Amino acid sequence: MIGRIMLASVGLCLCLAGAPGVSAETEVTVSGQVRARSEVERRSYETDARTNDFSVLRTRLAIKASADSNVAAFIQFQDSRELGGVDLRGNANSGTLNNGANVDIHQAYLQVEQLWENGPGLRAGRFEVNLGNQRVFGSVGWSNVGRSWEGLWLWCSLDEVMFGGYWLKKMTDTSTAIDSEFDVLGVTADIKKAGLQLLAFYESDESSQYSQSADSDINALDRFSTGAYFNRVWRSLDITANAVYQFGNRRVGADSSTYGEVDIAAFLLAAEIGYSFECSSKPRLAFGIDYTSGDSDGDDDTWKAYDNLYYTGHAFRGYMDYFIGSGPAGLVDAMLRVSWLPLAGWTVKADVHYFQTAADYVDFQNQSTKDVGTEIDLTVSTKRIAGVTLSGGGSLFAPSESFAGVENPKTGLWGFLMLTADF
Repeated sequence: MIGRIMLASVGLCLCLAGAPGVSAETEVTVSGQVRARSEVERRSYETDARTNDFSVLRTRLAIKASADSNVAAFIQFQDSRELGGVDLRGNANSGTLNNGANVDIHQAYLQVEQLWENGPGLRAGRFEVNLGNQRVFGSVGWSNVGRSWEGLWLWCSLDEVMFGGYWLKKMTDTSTAIDSEFDVLGVTADIKKAGLQLLAFYESDESSQYSQSADSDINALDRFSTGAYFNRVWRSLDITANAVYQFGNRRVGADSSTYGEVDIAAFLLAAEIGYSFECSSKPRLAFGIDYTSGDSDGDDDTWKAYDNLYYTGHAFRGYMDYFIGSGPAGLVDAMLRVSWLPLAGWTVKADVHYFQTAADYVDFQNQSTKDVGTEIDLTVSTKRIAGVTLSGGGSLFAPSESFAGVENPKTGLWGFLMLTADF
């Protein structure tokens, strides 16, 4: 049903674009990005842990065709690869005659700013979704691939509020006897003067991975996530906050004979308060907390562990990306951030994260604990070369013995150097 609505909407857009009185004059612009990054890491905590290094390359080329400032088509091609890597068939891509066939469509959509005079706007196709500071929905720009969605976005502005509505198709599988679907439906309201964004999303997972059995009509997931994002600046003080509550139900059980449902009751609370000092180097000092609820009793009838949904994980919880997933014990991240401009065109940032789980977990010595560890991140970037950003940094993670699962664990290390050119 939703798919037919999308097709009808796209058809309407095409009709409007080709209606009498609409100018055929089209403006075409081309943009792109080439980004190369090398990384070195030692993530294992064992005493004989080895150090690995690798390099990745991401190339994007975008074409935008606009008509009358109202209708536009946007296509963004992307090639994402590890230097010296192999394709999906195991064939080397560098220094050979092999065709890696690695180019993909990162974004491709049709956009109409107003379907009729003072009417809503529409975007249909494949596109990125970035909400607020990307703590709930984000495109994960750090990733060598990045996240895109396929679906439909409608929006309209009424006075000081902009409303949005989303239908996002996470998966469709019609190759089996029973159709499998995973849809995400959502609404947002941006109150610009208040620096406030309200959101609500519903996930319906009928995918074949969980619900293919004809003996079960229980969805793998029926979950609602509702919350708010807040961002304001008062002179030298800035505040950013996110709050999300999740409810609904999820399926449990190994097969159709044991399928059942548990209720969901989980939440996220995250806030950061920063102060920018008035001097030439523009130093900023900030404190923050990121709390996602956990579940220490997986056998009861309520699931209390927060799911991080589709956020830009690398921007939060430390740059080493140990905690971008959603664990049953949740996570508490208390952070200190410092940034400054030591020289014109240069930026230095330092972050300290102290991690604990929100709920107890049982470690390798069969002890209940919340201990995790501490991470320190240092990054330096410059834009002294026009059109190019050069950045690099290093991180270390000192785990607790309980979290590492070994006695006297080694410290995790990671570093990177990245060059980005936009045109």
